[in-house]
Amino acid sequence: MRVPPQQPAPEVPHATTRTSSLTELQRQQLVHTVRERAADELRREECETDGTYDTADSLSDGEALVLIECWRGAYQSSSLAFRLPRDGSGAPQRVRLTLPFRIDGEDRVVDTFTAAAYEKGQLSHYAKGRGLADCGESATWVFDGQDFRLRDYYLLRACQGRPGEWPALWRSRDD
Repeated sequence: MRVPPQQPAPEVPHATTRTSSLTELQRQQLVHTVRERAADELRREECETDGTYDTADSLSDGEALVLIECWRGAYQSSSLAFRLPRDGSGAPQRVRLTLPFRIDGEDRVVDTFTAAAYEKGQLSHYAKGRGLADCGESATWVFDGQDFRLRDYYLLRACQGRPGEWPALWRSRDD
C-alpha cells in the first residue's frame, strides 16, 4: 500500500477575542433565553440537567455563544451550543460543525460538545470514550469573527486499555 504525500496544513486565522465581556446578569439572561426559546429542541435531545453548568460567552460585540449542558456522566458532561444576539433577540441557532474531511467515507457533524469550553476565541470538545481516556475524540475550533474553523481533530476509536495519544486526523497552522 502506498501512502500519499502529506499535504500542507491549512491555515486558520487567529481567533477573534477583542470583544467586550458579558456581565454575570447577561450570562444568566442569555442562558434563560436559550432554555426557553429552544425548549422543544432540548426536549427532543433529551436534555436532562438542571442548568448548573450552562454558560454564555461573548463571540463578538453583537453575538453570544451559549452552552446548554444536556447530559452528565461520571467523568464528563455534554452540551448543545447555540448562537444568538447578545441582546437576547431572535431565535437561538444551534451550532453544528461539519468536519472538513470524511471519516470512513462519511461526513461527520459535531453537534454535541463534550467537556465543552469556549475561551480566548476557541471552542473545545473532549469526549473520552471511557474514564481512562484510552479512546475518544477531541477537537478545537477557532472563531474567526464569522464562523468556527477547525484547528485540530484527534480520534481513537478502539479503546486500548491504557491512556495514550490519540492520532491527529486534522491539524492546521496559524497564519
